Amino acid sequence: MDPYSEENPLALYPEMEASEKNVAAWIRGFGNPSSDEWQAAENVALKNLLGIASLGPDANYPANGAADIPANVIARALANSHRATEYDTDYLATLSALAYAGAGNFPSAAILAYKAIQGNIASELERWMMRFLADLRTDLVRIDPPASLREYARSMNRALSTGISDDFDRSHQIFIEACQNSDFRLLPNDRYLLLLWSQVHSRLRELSVARVLREIAFPHQGYAEAILRTTSPLFFPPQAYALQDSSLVLPTDNMLLSLPTSTGKSLLGELALVASLQWNPQERWLAVYLAPYRALTDQLYEKMWRRLRRIEIACIKRRGNYLTDMATLSERRPTILIATPEAFDGLLRQSPELYSCLSACVFDEFHLIEQHQRGLRYEGLIGRFLHGAAGQGWPKLVALSAVVDANDSLIRWMEINPNVGFYRSNWKPTGRRIAVSSPQGRLDYFTLGENGGSHDAEEPGWQGTINIPHLIEAAPRPPTQDWQRNEYNNTIQRFEADIRENIAAAAIDQYHRFRQPVMVIATSRNDTQLIATTISSRLPRVEPTDAAPELAQTLSRRYPYLFTLQNCLKHGVAYHNASLPDWVRGQIEQLIMAKQVAFVVATTTLAEGVDMPFRVVVMADWESWLFGQRRPMPTLLFHNISGRSGRAWEYIEGDTIIVDNPGRNADLRFADRYREYINRYVRPSPYSVRSSVEWSIDGADEDIRADTAAVLESQFAAYIAVCGQQENPETAYADSMYSARTTASREFVEQVAIRFTSDMLADREYPVLQRNSPLSLTPLGNTVVKTGLSPRSGVALARFFSTYSPSNEPSKDSRKRARLNIRWEPILAAMWEAAKDGSWVQELETDQFRRHIKRTGNPATPTNFPTVLMAWISGVPVEEMAWLTLRKRELQMAAERWLNGDVPAPGSEFENWIERLAVLCSGYLAEQWSWVVQGSALICIQIGQPELAADLEQLGRRLRSGVAHIESAELLSAGCPLDRAKLDWLVNTFKLNNPFAEFSQQPFRDWLSTLIDRDNLKYGRFPILQISNAELIEIFEFLRRQSDEAAE
Repeated sequence: MDPYSEENPLALYPEMEASEKNVAAWIRGFGNPSSDEWQAAENVALKNLLGIASLGPDANYPANGAADIPANVIARALANSHRATEYDTDYLATLSALAYAGAGNFPSAAILAYKAIQGNIASELERWMMRFLADLRTDLVRIDPPASLREYARSMNRALSTGISDDFDRSHQIFIEACQNSDFRLLPNDRYLLLLWSQVHSRLRELSVARVLREIAFPHQGYAEAILRTTSPLFFPPQAYALQDSSLVLPTDNMLLSLPTSTGKSLLGELALVASLQWNPQERWLAVYLAPYRALTDQLYEKMWRRLRRIEIACIKRRGNYLTDMATLSERRPTILIATPEAFDGLLRQSPELYSCLSACVFDEFHLIEQHQRGLRYEGLIGRFLHGAAGQGWPKLVALSAVVDANDSLIRWMEINPNVGFYRSNWKPTGRRIAVSSPQGRLDYFTLGENGGSHDAEEPGWQGTINIPHLIEAAPRPPTQDWQRNEYNNTIQRFEADIRENIAAAAIDQYHRFRQPVMVIATSRNDTQLIATTISSRLPRVEPTDAAPELAQTLSRRYPYLFTLQNCLKHGVAYHNASLPDWVRGQIEQLIMAKQVAFVVATTTLAEGVDMPFRVVVMADWESWLFGQRRPMPTLLFHNISGRSGRAWEYIEGDTIIVDNPGRNADLRFADRYREYINRYVRPSPYSVRSSVEWSIDGADEDIRADTAAVLESQFAAYIAVCGQQENPETAYADSMYSARTTASREFVEQVAIRFTSDMLADREYPVLQRNSPLSLTPLGNTVVKTGLSPRSGVALARFFSTYSPSNEPSKDSRKRARLNIRWEPILAAMWEAAKDGSWVQELETDQFRRHIKRTGNPATPTNFPTVLMAWISGVPVEEMAWLTLRKRELQMAAERWLNGDVPAPGSEFENWIERLAVLCSGYLAEQWSWVVQGSALICIQIGQPELAADLEQLGRRLRSGVAHIESAELLSAGCPLDRAKLDWLVNTFKLNNPFAEFSQQPFRDWLSTLIDRDNLKYGRFPILQISNAELIEIFEFLRRQSDEAAE
């Protein structure tokens, strides 16, 4: 039973609740309390703390979690009172740490214990207790206790290691005897601390990893030691209760776990996978953890493999698209695969024999089932599993989310037993506040989840004010006459600049209150850069030797076009979006983890899934572009993002600030917006997660519906391949999807399947379906399924390549291409001719195609796109590609001045031009085009074009990396940290210098060693494009590590 499901856990403690809110407001700088007011609040907390120290069966705060939420409130009030400066409050840190530990909140206890150690501690007992709690995440054995408690400390270490109940009982008895020993010298306050420690001891026993896993008979006892050595000897309370009260680690029953951010969902998912590998290890040797983002996949892999290797379970990751990594899993040894949904779906399509090897599958960030396209892939995978693709009852399905609640439709669809298959908890290691700002700068603060769930706050807990520079009640009204258009555009520009200044002011205000990192969430790439620039313009430069300015200096050599980011970093500000190279994003993420930047402005992708140490999240906009329309941010997405404030083990609370943003609706006044903020995000009505099909048909345009239909058709074909033994497969497929929860979305899915079946059966030239009762796939159909593409796209590609013949390179722009060493690829040119009208292959007619090519004012146009495509696959630097696409001579000349090193900055217009082109290349070309080209290679094999297939396979790999040489693509896919264009230039130069030698890493590395310590190498047409000595050393070391790993 979840002890945190009480309707109103603070109802019995109204004085404590009111006092804690007062203290919370004061430490945020709202109000000017006197010493008497501080002491009165402190006394309320101390009076309630006596309850935690009370022993016996009728204690107010029993050690079973039933009163953990009010106990956490007491601890937080003491912790915040510790920040009072009018008098000595060092002792409050100790009391807060013990109160947190007594409430089972050891991450917050560790924070306060560390603060206590920094202050004045006179008692040897108190110092040991604080060191114990502060070091609990690292190593218990090294903590030196007072002489009278040494035996107790040794016995507790043993109990935490073994998990044996008798060891805990013996340890507790030793503790009692030590306290009663007359030789135990105690200061006046020590006996009170010992009473509190008795409660702590109970929680240590209750939350012991070893004890919990032993008592639930976890099938791999060696795993407890792996967790102890790599993570912590203790579970979070909801982790322990979920393991004890649900079927998470049993072979029966699918599971839905709904736990707040930073409560250890991923470890529970890992435990479910490890347990599943013990049930039938000879046949069911593969368990899968699906993470929707590549950054999250990397983070999970780094955590898991260290533990799994200790118990001889292989850990593998696949983080690309459908055909990014086609290597099969052949070793029949216990294996956990961490993958993106696309990579895993692609693996099953390539190797359907793996279905029968699956033991369990975890779906992390399950609320993303609402996301366009990716949500449908989650649905398609689960639908296939539920309809027996992997064998009846296999694999066990575990859905994890911080925000999804159970509803009847979801429970029925996932075949969950609600008694043991659903676990939800309100427990959080950090207190979470949401504040809503008004145009005048008033902040209304709400505390969520402590008075009966997420919609408990009828009135603000407290109010404060911040300095907002611009009072904006509503957006400018659009013009009614054409002659007013220019004036309106100017007004909108000023309006948006004012909004950004308000956001910057709110973010800086929050940083000054806490002196801890702030994340600002923007809904577009352009906004991240503009808001970061606005924030940095209001801040002084940080010390040049700090990590952020040092990264700026590195970027000036490595990616000189990122001039705005360099300038922001010099002020302790960064932005993070899809336009940045992977290496740059990785470096920024390292700065964030080390708290070396004060502000990060990011799109929602960074904020979802990956846990980073932000004290405050500032929401810059409450509307975002979803399913082809500008809509309010979904409730689930907002709460998942807001959960990134206040990371466990770093903070005891976190704030999310909604900065009022009128958007573009001139009729929406603040009173209306405020109601939206409260009803959607602060006090939302019960919300059932929706299928992305529901979003797609809910007012979305035809392009979005076409995208949705293409993914549904691809999933239907995959369904037929493994679940097609039904009389009416279209109906069965529609029923397998979560979309079946509503009549409209179910009908949409079924009609897509029926129309698809009819059209494909009518195609006699390139059939992918055949009606042999039941419906089945043809050999071409099976091949198309393996590509992950829509079967309609597969047929179009088969028809195209069956008649393909190469054409000559056009003379237009040939001189420009020659100057930049752009290699013409006739296959790609012919594919573009077929695709440019937007009615050929749906995977090439994406939203990126519509926004970045069809829409005017972008670097790529339908006319110059072939040149852009060829430049990318020729390894041309993105700076040169951008220069090549400039259409105004004056802009081209200005860009050339920077490229030639005549001016220090590229200019904002050219920099933005480069970044927009980088988004197109790293997304549309490297993802969509490489996928379609590699899928075409498989199709060409099926239609009897093996030579063309070989060319397409290499083209696809080169497209993914943006290089001219397949050797460069292989090095980049292996993790080479160098920029694609620089690496490709080095490979090309090496091959020119060694024309008769076959490329291999050892000669290449030897050749690189001859370049080290030379002056910077010029690798492009313009002087600014250089390879630094540090980069040469970096690739040399990478190749050395590759060689060492191969030798091992």
